[in-house]
Amino acid sequence: MKRILAREELAADSKRTLDKQLWAGAIDCVGGETLSSILPKIQYGGVVAACGLTGGTELSMTVFPFIIRGVRLIGIDSVMALMEKRSKVWELLADVYKPPLLNELCEEIGLEQVIEKTAVLLKGQSKGRTIVKL
Repeated sequence: MKRILAREELAADSKRTLDKQLWAGAIDCVGGETLSSILPKIQYGGVVAACGLTGGTELSMTVFPFIIRGVRLIGIDSVMALMEKRSKVWELLADVYKPPLLNELCEEIGLEQVIEKTAVLLKGQSKGRTIVKL
């Protein structure tokens, strides 16, 4: 099953060192407490790809998911990756792996709307990505 979870769904969960095995893998673009909540719920041998730090850089948890379940945490680097590799990934993302709901997850605003949108972001009420057209 493919599903996008809100941070609030994970924040309400228990902070057990190992939890019910819910997912074979996950992509986390938040980090911090969200990532700490995901890892104990990954199935034996599962993988979590971490690609963001908006929720923080700390990882407050035990090593149990890694040792007992063989869970792997991999980082997605977009800074040091060679341009050739980036180009291949961008091509795949634009075609084969293009999310079906991409247009619904992206909003374009003008510069005059930035202050209003920032207030929404700070309240945690924004979804997807916002592009500011200059």
